[in-house]
Amino acid sequence: MHYWLFTGIGTLAVFGLSACSFRRRGFSLAVPLWSFVLSCALGTVCSKVFYVLLKAIEDLIDFGPEVFLETRPSTFSFFGGCVGVFLAVWAASGITHTSREEVLDIFSLYGAALVAVWRGGEYFLGTLGAGPFLDSGFPLNFPPFVISNGYGESFFALPLMEILSALVLIPVFFRYRGKRAGLRFETVIFYLALPQIIWESMRLQCMKWGFVRIEQLLCALLVWFLVWRCCHLGRDAQPSRVRRYLPFALILICAAIVAGMEFALDKTGLGFTMSYLIMALSLVGMGWLRERAYREIR
Repeated sequence: MHYWLFTGIGTLAVFGLSACSFRRRGFSLAVPLWSFVLSCALGTVCSKVFYVLLKAIEDLIDFGPEVFLETRPSTFSFFGGCVGVFLAVWAASGITHTSREEVLDIFSLYGAALVAVWRGGEYFLGTLGAGPFLDSGFPLNFPPFVISNGYGESFFALPLMEILSALVLIPVFFRYRGKRAGLRFETVIFYLALPQIIWESMRLQCMKWGFVRIEQLLCALLVWFLVWRCCHLGRDAQPSRVRRYLPFALILICAAIVAGMEFALDKTGLGFTMSYLIMALSLVGMGWLRERAYREIR
């Protein structure tokens, strides 16, 4: 109950702030209003559909459509919810006959705030939003840095890192203006998805196919697509196809390193700290390669 109350109030606040921003830029209030209404509908539907199709398809076969009526937070996909909100804002711009790219650019930072709100709500879900187990020697063994269960065990508070990695994008990209409409949206989405690759790796409970973490894979695919898109859009500035797509090829190498570190966490003695350090450096490399590709179209 606390989870839905917190996220509901936070969502209203974010869309209220976005309405002020849209008005300052000369847009009708119909844009944020339609965005809010459609986000509530499409965000919920897409979140549930993603979960059922990617994780609970056997339950759908066994129990039928009633699986879509389950309201436990663990039966929704966060990535699917984000897709639903994107579709809602995209549709709202069409309904109000405004530029989709401009609307998405304006909403992008509020989307980051929305991610922070919903990740913050995971503090109310116990170990569902928790990261790795922490021993008693952890120096910051108190909230908000840890989440405890009913047995006195402490776990790394993963929501804190996800909140910070989302909120830091707001001041960084507040005055950002891309050469082409839509680039701020794509940039913010990229830097929301990129750190999520490592946060999903740390998540104690998540959607899985065997050892594959589903939402981590979806974030990685989104990152790859956005880098490919940057490379593709740079075809006029960089006619050489080999040089143009080099960042995309190199990012696949970084992804292979991340996958190798996932394997190392379970199967080798490399160690937790070293594995995640190498993984983090690989993600930094992905960010740098994206900026290299983006420079051609900026």
